[in-house]
Amino acid sequence: MPVDATVPAATARSFLAEVREGRAGSHLTAGLRPAAAAPASGRAQRESRAQRVDRATPPGRDRLLDGLRALSLVGVVLGHWLVDGLHVGTGAGGTRQLHAVSPLIAMPAAAPLTWLVAVLAWFLLVGGRLSDRSWTSATTKGESYGRWLRRRRVRLVRPPLVAVGVWALLVPLALWWGIGWASVVVAAKTMVAPLWFIGVYVALTMATPLLVRADRRWGWRGPLASAALVGACDLLRFTPLAHLVPGWTGWLAVAPGWAFSFQLGMRWGRGAVTRRTAAAWLAAGVGSLALLLGAGGYAVAMVGGGGSPSNVHPPTLAALALFAAACGALWLVESPLRRLFDRPRVWWATVVVNIAPLTVLTWHTVALYAPALVLARLTPLTLPGLTSTPTGPAWIAERVAWMPALTLLLAGLWWVTKRFESAPRPVDRPGVPGPPSTPA
Repeated sequence: MPVDATVPAATARSFLAEVREGRAGSHLTAGLRPAAAAPASGRAQRESRAQRVDRATPPGRDRLLDGLRALSLVGVVLGHWLVDGLHVGTGAGGTRQLHAVSPLIAMPAAAPLTWLVAVLAWFLLVGGRLSDRSWTSATTKGESYGRWLRRRRVRLVRPPLVAVGVWALLVPLALWWGIGWASVVVAAKTMVAPLWFIGVYVALTMATPLLVRADRRWGWRGPLASAALVGACDLLRFTPLAHLVPGWTGWLAVAPGWAFSFQLGMRWGRGAVTRRTAAAWLAAGVGSLALLLGAGGYAVAMVGGGGSPSNVHPPTLAALALFAAACGALWLVESPLRRLFDRPRVWWATVVVNIAPLTVLTWHTVALYAPALVLARLTPLTLPGLTSTPTGPAWIAERVAWMPALTLLLAGLWWVTKRFESAPRPVDRPGVPGPPSTPA
């Protein structure tokens, strides 16, 4: 398939940098459009577009990192759509009310499916590697911490702030339309639930200079120290010592628990990972997880549900063992994964997902709960898989059948709101230098 020669040379230098900053929409819709003089079939157009994006990618671009971020995002979305059960029942005064119901109550054997939360470890692994690279580049250029943080924080903070603002406006409208207060509260809580992870990511980004310094000084002892701190918190929570400490003690594990994968990413970025290292982390993770679940009494379900405590809110040693195994497994298959993301079609899909990843993370639960609220208000029928109580494997199949519609709705929300994640283009004036470029 010939590559369109009209792609400007500047595109090859800036296209993927703009994807990282959320400003690649114009390239995807205009600059990379097939030439009008050479019409082709729909399949040929898609292939040609993928080839042009492939050619426009700078040779030094680490496609694996973008691919892992895309896989993590897809895993989070599908995971939430599968484990967030809804049920429309009768509330006070006989009104229809939306309830959140965990599928694990009826299907406790499905608890291992919650291990999909391990994709968060990949997201943080990539984040740690790129943040280390970005901060190191900034310090080399003499850029201050404040300026470096402002540029990164704007893109991280704007999407959730916009979502919260929209919900603040919609709640009164929903109440006026006749949706009960209890249903609105349930929907609002679960729709904003993903925002906690963005908060964690912002905090880790702010702590990047300290984590980089720790990585350079301590190496692998850095993530091991984080795991030890989480273990100490577990020791206080899940042993006879629990009655001696306040209930909030477990939340002291939040910082070291989520920094763990971030620190592993820094180690990875500095070339400290070998096949032997990867195999050791995989074996340690799998062995520790088996021991903790079998003899330690930890819940099999990572996200809670069915009466079991959550392993990620706050993080426990079981979650860190799962994260370690996920990172070790990833490192072992790094080479074939790199070849996978070198394929033009796979890379094209990766680029599209990475245009505004935080926008997808912010709005994917809205794509599930908003139609459930509206349809519960409009029809007295219980919709299988959407507003029906999870009762067994058949419910999973019914929920999967809704996913194409949920994906279309999420795509619409993404298209409308992705502009808030986009970084503004710098405007250079004579004699006034623009902001430095942001690596990774």
